[in-house]
Amino acid sequence: MRATIDLASVDGTMLAQVGGKAANLGRLIQAGFPVPCGVVVTVDAYDGFLAEHGLTARIEEVLRTVDFDREDSIEEAARDIKEMFLEPGDKLSADILAALAGVDEEGLWAVRSSAVAEDLESASFAGQQDTFLNVPTKDVPMHVCRCWASYWNARAIAYRERAGVPQLQAGIAVVVQRMVDARTSGILFTSDPVGGRKDRLIIESSWGLGESIASGLVSPDRFVCDKVRRRVVESTINRKATAIYLSRDGSRSVPVAERDQTRPSLTNDEVKELMRWGRRLEEHFGSPQDVEFALEGDDIFILQSRPVTTLSEDGGTLWTRGYGDEYWADVTSPPLLLRPRRAADGVRQS
Repeated sequence: MRATIDLASVDGTMLAQVGGKAANLGRLIQAGFPVPCGVVVTVDAYDGFLAEHGLTARIEEVLRTVDFDREDSIEEAARDIKEMFLEPGDKLSADILAALAGVDEEGLWAVRSSAVAEDLESASFAGQQDTFLNVPTKDVPMHVCRCWASYWNARAIAYRERAGVPQLQAGIAVVVQRMVDARTSGILFTSDPVGGRKDRLIIESSWGLGESIASGLVSPDRFVCDKVRRRVVESTINRKATAIYLSRDGSRSVPVAERDQTRPSLTNDEVKELMRWGRRLEEHFGSPQDVEFALEGDDIFILQSRPVTTLSEDGGTLWTRGYGDEYWADVTSPPLLLRPRRAADGVRQS
């Protein structure tokens, strides 16, 4: 059993071992995209944990009692199953810590689910499992166990049932990636998901971690780009009074200096560089992409890239997975990220 794999060694053929998210990130690394380093705790490690503790039969027994038409029945089953995932064990902990030591001994980590059915075009599983950010190295094994437990969140159990995904067949891996100490973060759509224009690329960004956007603390800056002419055709610079930054004590919210509140969170050159990465991602995957990014110093990192769940041709509804599990642990609602902008919200420049 191989408990961990370096993320840089993962490719698209390893879905059954590393899950959808890790396989996708591995494909990005193999294609030369700038993705934060990390390791994957494999599906084999999860299956081994189930076998070692005799959990498969116990979980099956709980699931047989579930009435999937009753929310309280699903929630009760979720509580019973999640209590089975308490400690990772000494051997697994040692394997994980040894793998991380080969990547970055002093770093903070993002610990995220990578279920085998995740990040597939046929269904959006983002937000069904839990994400843990700013995790010190010594605490990573316990958070891997908590990630496994979140595979059995009530919403995840219900979603698999509705999607026809067998509860115990697929399994879950966990991605452990170095946290980017972001000065600016955001989301990029390689086609306009609301207007339906495939010649437009949309970027939204703000200071610090993307959590400030996802939590609604700020209205992000917005850049509308012409993909063909490779230039910005419209920008809206909003007042960004608060930012969330990486800290060993957890994410910290700090006031933004007055002079920076209405300053663009991306320079023209950075917008152009993001436009270039966005075009490459769309070409690589062959479809419009929903991309999360962060800037650390002068370096751009691609945090995730997934197909846009719905690309409207008529200005209809978009259900995006942006920020769905990178910055928070709930399902994204479209009005949060793509609510209509008014001129009063910021300084619009065409």
